[in-house]
Amino acid sequence: MSNFGLVGLAPLFFVLGLGGAAGAAGPGDPTHHGDEVKVRAPAPRTKGTEALAGAAKLKREASGKKGEEKLEALVRAARGYERVARDLADEKAAAAEASFRAGEIWRTMKHAEDARRCFEAAAAESTEAPGFAARAWLELGHLDRHQKRLDEAQRCYERVLAIVPAQRRECARALTWQGKVLIDQKNEKDGHAVLLSVGERFPEFPLDDVRNVDLVAVDWIRAGRVAEARSLVNDCVERHSEPDDDESDVEPSIRRALERMKSRELLQDTAESK
Repeated sequence: MSNFGLVGLAPLFFVLGLGGAAGAAGPGDPTHHGDEVKVRAPAPRTKGTEALAGAAKLKREASGKKGEEKLEALVRAARGYERVARDLADEKAAAAEASFRAGEIWRTMKHAEDARRCFEAAAAESTEAPGFAARAWLELGHLDRHQKRLDEAQRCYERVLAIVPAQRRECARALTWQGKVLIDQKNEKDGHAVLLSVGERFPEFPLDDVRNVDLVAVDWIRAGRVAEARSLVNDCVERHSEPDDDESDVEPSIRRALERMKSRELLQDTAESK
């Protein structure tokens, strides 16, 4: 058939739901269900998505700048996100994302109080935007931790686990930071226990378990608890050296994390020094 003939049939194909290139992906492309072919309409752009895209453009413009020019561009971007958050009172999920993005920029610029204000706004939307709320509580904990307000930091990390427990990625991180803060508060026993509990409570994040075990084991080795540390590390290596099923292999990132454990190096040095 000539190219003209194909072009002439294109409108008919579209009407019948047969338009689009085979195998193409993305909004508006056909979705096959057996012999039936349906056209999936593109997701509608809301006022919120358009506003967020505009603010993101301001942030991208800062990436190619330096010095004062870059700082001014970042301020414009942060204020742009804050303006989006104010203008989207009826789209709480988008407003929460805008507040969080503004907080990230202010934090990067070391404007701690501006960052806190924005993260608090995002954290308040735990129902409409639980993902950003969880991340915002983590950031608030980090701000307090950097300012040596360790009790306040602990309370922020606790809020992640209490308010948005379904956000398991952030909950695993919050529990890890709780353990680290306890160690900073000279409560090593409880801090180590919390760190070691992450692998049990959140087994879907093995890298967190490996890193936490390594941190605890290093502390134990330095405290002279070498035999306990060796047992802890060996259990961790054995636990994560086996694939999840017979058809898979150990994830490269997990293998690298196991190989890079500082505690394993210290244990080897200890054994060689005897």
